[in-house]
Amino acid sequence: MLQSGEADGLIVAKLDRLGRNVRDILTLVDDVLKPSDKALILLDLAIDTSTPAGRMVLTMMAALAEMERSLIRERVERGRAVKHEAGGYAYGAPQFGQKAENKELVADESEQAAIEVIRRHRRSGKSPQATADFLNTGNYPTKRGGKWQHTTVRSIINRLQIA
Repeated sequence: MLQSGEADGLIVAKLDRLGRNVRDILTLVDDVLKPSDKALILLDLAIDTSTPAGRMVLTMMAALAEMERSLIRERVERGRAVKHEAGGYAYGAPQFGQKAENKELVADESEQAAIEVIRRHRRSGKSPQATADFLNTGNYPTKRGGKWQHTTVRSIINRLQIA
């Protein structure tokens, strides 16, 4: 909550930088700024949120910002789904053993060596902890450069269905 003497209000360059959810924006105005007798100044709209007309314009513009956010999300998800269906790389960071090159997933040879060690150790009956210890002493890097953990080894075994 704003305290008296801290600021006269809030200045925002564009409404969509403040938020893209009507309820959040109106809650900020009604529950934080108005009770503290603070102003909201939107430089791109030049409106006074203390008047009924300004409040109406703010509500309409916040609704448009929320709709724009929803449309962007739909387009991104639709594009990712189409790319994924076509066999392309579309979601998140590449899993261990893969890397992104030219927006496509390819095998990461340095990580493939660690996967081969995991396969050999699994076939010989070694535990995930013993495999993690071996990978750590053998200087096989993890995806993020940390230490190998038995849970990481187990996750790779399960994901790749290594028997």
